[in-house]
Amino acid sequence: PVLRGLTEQPSRLIDRGHAGAIKGYGRLEELFERLHRIRDAEEGLETVLSFAVSKVSGAMVAALLETKPDGAVGVRLAWHRQSGRSFDLRFSSGLVQALPPDRAVLLVPRIADPSKSQVEQRISSGLVVPLRSQDKPLGFLYMDNRGAGEVFTEEDLYLAHALASVAALQVALERYGFLARVEQN
Repeated sequence: PVLRGLTEQPSRLIDRGHAGAIKGYGRLEELFERLHRIRDAEEGLETVLSFAVSKVSGAMVAALLETKPDGAVGVRLAWHRQSGRSFDLRFSSGLVQALPPDRAVLLVPRIADPSKSQVEQRISSGLVVPLRSQDKPLGFLYMDNRGAGEVFTEEDLYLAHALASVAALQVALERYGFLARVEQN
């Protein structure tokens, strides 16, 4: 089902053989070079988000959202194109709630009937991709345009999917490292 204001078949599955997917994954070499020099998961996640806003023209903000034990979704880390790390990002929960429970991503090029929070934040286009590790949900890669006027494209969708995979790997490695330290203690 499509939620209020979300149109144009917003959810879809990724076709890894699509030309947009190949081009999107090909653009990651620069990101991998940066990540290779990073020693800390938090810095790695910041790097993924800053890369996202620099390479996805529609993204004014990018955030890693996590689902808390009570089911609420909150911001773990956010990056704004103009100001860098953001500590008080308010995201569109409507975009996150519209993501289907399957492995689909959500691409909303134009929100037809924006919610109050979308109007306040000047969000007219959004992109949400789930983060998964071993088929377990880790959270979401969330991007919106914040009045930038740009809309997300199919090419952005494929790059975002690749970035979500990199972010999921960073989060999973961080969790495994934590569990190893607990076990060692």
